[in-house]
Amino acid sequence: GFAWNDNIGWISFNCQDLGSCNSVNFFVKTSYVAYASEGYLISSVFDTGYLQGVSYNSLIWEGELNGGRIEFQFAASSAPNGPWDFLGYDCTSSTSYTVYDDNQKVFSLSCPQYYGKRYFRYKIKIKPSPDLSRTPVIRKVIINYSP
Repeated sequence: GFAWNDNIGWISFNCQDLGSCNSVNFFVKTSYVAYASEGYLISSVFDTGYLQGVSYNSLIWEGELNGGRIEFQFAASSAPNGPWDFLGYDCTSSTSYTVYDDNQKVFSLSCPQYYGKRYFRYKIKIKPSPDLSRTPVIRKVIINYSP
């Protein structure tokens, strides 16, 4: 399409649509890149296979922060369709298990709301580096539980 500039007037971004460009071949280049300030992932439902449920022990992740931040929440339910209450470290929905350091790989899952539940899910919030140029990488999430 076109853009207006107060110094030179209309700028065409596609000479094929404008007969006055003749044989001039030009391009508009900008340093602007649209990055998201955060992203979310909610896992599928996992079935432990134990009818009486399990005791959830820990959430382990593999990857790198790359200058960003990762926040996990965990939910467990007796039914595959939920309800799903995603909780953080203090067993409320207003907190998360937050990764501030690449060496912080394991979080204890000790909320009483998880005990004896057969199904689980997790939610991840990914925040890029402050300049939005790099994002965390998560290769694997492991949930450790005992029957």
